[in-house]
Amino acid sequence: MRVRGGVGVKIKINLASGIIFLTLGVAIWLLTPGQVSVGFSASQYSLGSRGMPYLAASIMVITSVVVIIRSLVFKMDKVVVIKLTDELRAHGFYGLVLGSIVVMDTVGFLISGLLIGWATLLYIKVKKISYYLYIGGFAAFIYFTFVYALNIRLPAGLILGV
Repeated sequence: MRVRGGVGVKIKINLASGIIFLTLGVAIWLLTPGQVSVGFSASQYSLGSRGMPYLAASIMVITSVVVIIRSLVFKMDKVVVIKLTDELRAHGFYGLVLGSIVVMDTVGFLISGLLIGWATLLYIKVKKISYYLYIGGFAAFIYFTFVYALNIRLPAGLILGV
């Protein structure tokens, strides 16, 4: 469908979100036994370790079914048009993040953080040099805080590594 400034897609928000969360709720319900051990229960009336995931999954499934019924039967839905050109820009940013994750082991957390920060500023067309300096200082602050103050090992990479 054509919209101002490009191509768009019509999406029924309630129906789409209902289907997504119904799928997620069923997945949580099915995956819980394999991911959460039964564990110790103080009494026969306590929930146990699987109680909260099952409760959350149950609420998600019930709510999703209600939302889907409201959308399909009662026609209570909001239609939103999403411009695909805007979505392509977002996916370009996801590519930047994925790229920084891929190179993190090679160049290290500090260099990868600098690169993703600077690439993001370039991607959104920021021209103020002070922002680039701020990102550099903040990436260094995060790295040194985690490594030296909190004793958390981060990928050092070729430059800072041993």
